[in-house]
Amino acid sequence: MARSVESCDLDALLEWQRRGMAARTLGIDQRECPVLRTTLTVDRQSDIGLKSEAWLFGWRIEDASRSNCRAPEAIR
Repeated sequence: MARSVESCDLDALLEWQRRGMAARTLGIDQRECPVLRTTLTVDRQSDIGLKSEAWLFGWRIEDASRSNCRAPEAIR
């Protein structure tokens, strides 16, 4: 049975999001998500999916924030 965000620990998902943001800050590529390197078992697939989505979302938030910092000339 697939798990939902409600059944997963929200604090854990926020931590994975923070890790994704930190990874982007350090220049780590989004394809290097550490959660995706985990061995998948049937009972852990949805858990790993939620964590990898949180990591990637954090990475993208940081990337968007950095992109906005570089674009003042385009706004003028």
